[in-house]
Amino acid sequence: MAWRTRESGATWTYELLGTADGTTLTARRDLPRFTIGTTVLGPVIGGAAGHDDELAAGLRTTLERIRETVEAG
Repeated sequence: MAWRTRESGATWTYELLGTADGTTLTARRDLPRFTIGTTVLGPVIGGAAGHDDELAAGLRTTLERIRETVEAG
């Protein structure tokens, strides 16, 4: 599943891959190029230093919570 945000041009992707033991879920945020929205709105929508690290940590937290929910049955 993936979606692209108009404001920043980022694509957010959650990918499920069947394995012999179950399923692997991965998540990522791709920002292949800067857009006018990214340049103008950067400071408002997360252009601050460290924002990429915050987003990566948020993705890890989301994946951990999904895993905990699935494993809890």
